[in-house]
Amino acid sequence: MLEEQQSAEYAGEPAAGPDELASSPAEDVLARLDGLQDDLRQGLIALGQRLTRLEKHFETKILYDQAKDQTIDALHRELQDYRDGLQFQHLRPLVADVLTVYDDLSAVLERFMAEAPEAASEAVAGLLEQLFALRDDLGGALEKHGFELYEHPGEAVDRAFQRVQATIPTDDPVRDRTVARRVRRGLRYGERVIRPEIIEAYRYEPGR
Repeated sequence: MLEEQQSAEYAGEPAAGPDELASSPAEDVLARLDGLQDDLRQGLIALGQRLTRLEKHFETKILYDQAKDQTIDALHRELQDYRDGLQFQHLRPLVADVLTVYDDLSAVLERFMAEAPEAASEAVAGLLEQLFALRDDLGGALEKHGFELYEHPGEAVDRAFQRVQATIPTDDPVRDRTVARRVRRGLRYGERVIRPEIIEAYRYEPGR
C-alpha cells in the first residue's frame, strides 16, 4: 500500500531532461577558456616579475662594470704616472748634461753664423755641418726618452712657458710684451715644463 502511494507521488513530477543531468559542450569550452585565461594571466604576471628582476640585475651589472672600468683606469694612470716619475728621476741628471752640451753647441753655432757665415772655408763649412747634425742628434736623443725641446708659438710672452732674460725698450705699444729674441729653447717632459724658454722681450716706454 505504501509503495503504491510513493509511486503515485512520483508519477505527478516530470522526469529530468538531458540538459539538467549534464552540461553542454559549449559550457565546457567556455569553462576551459576561463581556466586558460587565468593561467595566462598568472603566467604574464610571473614573467613580468622575472623581467623586472632581470632588469635590476643588468642595471647592477652595468654599474659594477662601470665602477670596475673606472677603478682599472685610475690604477693604470697611477701606474703610468709612477713609471713616468721613475723614468724622469732616473734620466734627469743625464738629460741635464746633454742639455748643457746642446745649449753650448747652439750658442757657438749661432755666434759663428752671425759673425762670418760667408767667410767660412770649405773645411769649416763641413765642420759646421757636422756640428749642426750633432746638435740635432742630441735633440733627437732627448725626444726619444720623452723630453721635448720647444719654442713656444706666437709672439706674445707667456710666462707659463717662457722666462724673460732681458727687456728691450720700444715706443710702439703694439710690441709691448712681445718676443724680441729667442735666446734658448725650453724643455718639457710630457705636460711638465722642466725649464722655460729663455727670451728677450719688448717693453713699451712712451717718449723714447
